[in-house]
Amino acid sequence: MIATNIDGSSASGSGALFDLLAVVANPEVYAAKLKELQSSIDQNNEAIALAGKASEIVALREGLSAEKAEAEAALAKAAADAQALLDKANADAGQIIADARAEAADLRKQTSAASRAATAKFTAAQDAVAAAAATQAGLDARVDELNAAIAAADAAKDDAIAAQAEAKALEADLIAKHKAFIESLA
Repeated sequence: MIATNIDGSSASGSGALFDLLAVVANPEVYAAKLKELQSSIDQNNEAIALAGKASEIVALREGLSAEKAEAEAALAKAAADAQALLDKANADAGQIIADARAEAADLRKQTSAASRAATAKFTAAQDAVAAAAATQAGLDARVDELNAAIAAADAAKDDAIAAQAEAKALEADLIAKHKAFIESLA
């Protein structure tokens, strides 16, 4: 049962009927009361619609809560997996760095040994070049001496050839003089 009249007054019996008739008899008041009633109905429908929507929101919230829990679990698993990968990567990187340092130390030792050997070979080569230069200087001096000896020998040979030619000329002259003497005796 309705506890209030259309005009908002309390329903107390026959007086309410007269009030209703008074409202219906006045078209302006009646239109205003209908407008208020329609507004109240609209508000109630909106509240009912919201209640329906609220139940959908509650259902969505519950679904989202489950999805959020799943997402948080997946995030925690992903974080744990990432941490495990990071730990493994750090361990692998540490091993790689240690191996690289050991290899670098070996290369430094090899480089130092090769450098010392190269320095020794370079020093030996410099000594060999100096000895070769000294030997070359000695050989050049000896060649100069031999060239001088050859020149002296050539001069002596030329003198000997000239002396031989002179001796032959002298011999021919002596032979001619002996022949002339022997012919003068006959």
